[in-house]
Amino acid sequence: ELRRVNDLKNTFLGIAAHDLRNPLSNIRMAAELMIDSKYNLPEEARREMLTDISQQVSYMVNLLNDLLDVTHIESGKLKLELDDIDLGAFLRETVERHRKLAAPKRTQISLSIFSQQFAVADRIRLRQVLDNLISNAVKYSPPASNLQIRAACSDATWRIEVQDQGPGISTKDRQKLFQDFARLSAKPTGGEHSTGLGLSITRRIVEAHGGEIGVESEPGQGATFWFTLPAAQNQDNR
Repeated sequence: ELRRVNDLKNTFLGIAAHDLRNPLSNIRMAAELMIDSKYNLPEEARREMLTDISQQVSYMVNLLNDLLDVTHIESGKLKLELDDIDLGAFLRETVERHRKLAAPKRTQISLSIFSQQFAVADRIRLRQVLDNLISNAVKYSPPASNLQIRAACSDATWRIEVQDQGPGISTKDRQKLFQDFARLSAKPTGGEHSTGLGLSITRRIVEAHGGEIGVESEPGQGATFWFTLPAAQNQDNR
């Protein structure tokens, strides 16, 4: 097990070095152009370069955070702080936050809750799962799309769905969807970056809760990502 985790760490370090090289090179080149007075760049060009630097830094920070998350989970150090969560309130807060983030793409997000029961989950990790799935739905759907978030509880299990209007997922892509550094044929519609680790981390977190995760999709018909969580016991006592 130690050998496997060590090999995984070496793989991640190699991939991180590869994926960080290009953004770092771009940042250095842009910084050198702005520093060199002989170029006398107009204000608009300088602003564009600074925007690009900010985006490249955000990508690198996200990649490093994802790598730390994966190695943390794989080494068995993921400790969940489980609590009974009012899932309806939790989802409403999450959706409202993402509505603001999706506004530049004119994307609408709706929420339907078919139960009023509590779920058992780690609040921080559950937010991470939902943030990943909803941001992906926004990222891969065209502007002015309508995204739907649904949650229902039956047989002591919650099922949460995130449905988008993106290009859908091919059978070939579905086979590698939740793997580390999965590179899919679909591309973000607004030039957003992807580390290729978000869904694999999401899968690990859901499974650590004792849940399942999957996707239902046909090419050209969008995709519905779903995951399950255990419902809290003794609901009637609340």
